[in-house]
Amino acid sequence: MKVTQDSLVLSHSLVVGLICSRSLEESGSLVSSVQSVFSRIGHILHSTPHTLTILAGDNRCRELEVLNEIGVSSAESPRYEKVILYLPSDPDTYLQGINDASHRECFTRYSGNVDEVRTISSPENGGFGLSGSDEAVIRDCDLLVLASRGRPEEDTRTLDILRFARLVGRSLFHINARNGSVIEMRNNDRFLETLEHLNTYNRERLDEGTFEDTLRIYANIITRKVIRSGIPPDVIRPLCGTIMPHFVRAHRLSSRYQDLYKSAGNLVFALSALAVLTITVQTLFFPSATWLIWLEVIEIAVILALLVSSRLGEWHRKWIDYRFLAERTRAAFFLCIICIHCEKPPESAYINLGHRENDWMDIAFEGILRMRPMEFCRLDIPFLPLKNFLLDAWVDNRLAYYSRSSEKNSTRYNLFAYLGESIFFITLILAVAHATGHEFEEALGIPLLPLILVTLTITLPAVGAALSAIRVQREYLKNSERYAHIVRHLSSVRNRIHASRDLKTLCELLEEMNEVIMQEQQDWRITFRFRDIEA
Repeated sequence: MKVTQDSLVLSHSLVVGLICSRSLEESGSLVSSVQSVFSRIGHILHSTPHTLTILAGDNRCRELEVLNEIGVSSAESPRYEKVILYLPSDPDTYLQGINDASHRECFTRYSGNVDEVRTISSPENGGFGLSGSDEAVIRDCDLLVLASRGRPEEDTRTLDILRFARLVGRSLFHINARNGSVIEMRNNDRFLETLEHLNTYNRERLDEGTFEDTLRIYANIITRKVIRSGIPPDVIRPLCGTIMPHFVRAHRLSSRYQDLYKSAGNLVFALSALAVLTITVQTLFFPSATWLIWLEVIEIAVILALLVSSRLGEWHRKWIDYRFLAERTRAAFFLCIICIHCEKPPESAYINLGHRENDWMDIAFEGILRMRPMEFCRLDIPFLPLKNFLLDAWVDNRLAYYSRSSEKNSTRYNLFAYLGESIFFITLILAVAHATGHEFEEALGIPLLPLILVTLTITLPAVGAALSAIRVQREYLKNSERYAHIVRHLSSVRNRIHASRDLKTLCELLEEMNEVIMQEQQDWRITFRFRDIEA
């Protein structure tokens, strides 16, 4: 079956918590507001197939009434996967404890539409005054929908819920049932941003010819390595039709935005120096040629256009995010062959700028792994051919990449450093000559020589500064040193893999290699996260 980009769109199952104030007199007025929230979520994920799992407590049956009105659990709303009800006890015991006849009737009528009931113990929120079900809904959901009788400050319980949601960092939609207004509150989990980035990735498109050609090239390379190693060719065939297309897509998209980011950065710095040259030449040589001033205006306008395009197009973020996803997918391809689960970056209790909880790339990566075929790994592959294949196709490939990258970054750092120093040295000589007042035009017979020297004295520092800015933005020195360190570490791992004699040792060493590469990728993301194109 032919792999198309449409078949690579990643789906997502979203968990939405619904809490309604007990003081709401009726639920009918909430239906349109809750539907508008679900429509807003659908708009954010308009290019992403998604389902909603609804978590609800039982606050005088308001949530169940609203969900029944919307038809969440009906066949007419297939995008809603299921409804989970949180109760302080089992349904029968809970029903017996309801004293309000209307509440009991409502619960009996609508609880049959619930797909799952979870019994919740006492709350652990440390004095926030919430019920166990409310706390569990807030903790377990991805997004919270909170409905109150009016403004939040009019209901003490609503304020308690908002404080607790802010404490755990849960993003939410607050519904004012009095006027139907909805307020979007993006708290510290930044989950709505995560959904937006996932949807943006799904919306990306490559040229079909480029995608197919790249996929064919990688498949042929891997097939040749498989044949050369002596393992059965059908070992990697299922992965070539599932995980590899995702790698190719992420890799090509990363390359696209890397080119845009670097080209825009080079042009911004070059045009900045050129603008200085333009106005200097106009002032010194052609004071009456006002059209040259318009040329400078155009240069500055292009700079601003590049800055705005880069910011709105998110070229910088997409480059580093898509590169990280591509490298995780590359590792997953090879680890799946020997039944190792390629983990997402671990969540840390400490500050980690390279990875955060609810990262969209975690969702994308898990979605990619779910597309693996059932026969994604084989335990009957001969050990020696398997080891040779992994050394050739992955370990040696990564070693060669890091070695080339280290040398390339070192060369570029030295080139830019020498050019910058030379430019400033020449500027120093010209400035000294200009300051001493030597009459070079008389000695050399060039009347305009003083003006030329002044022009060079003014513009060369701008050129040197532009080269320095490029050198700093690209982090050539740090990358060179980091890649050299990775080469030393991976060389040690490579030697131990070559000497391994059993599958258990091989798996342990491959997991170590995967960990080293993942840490390097996180460090790389931290480095370039603060290297966006700026004025």
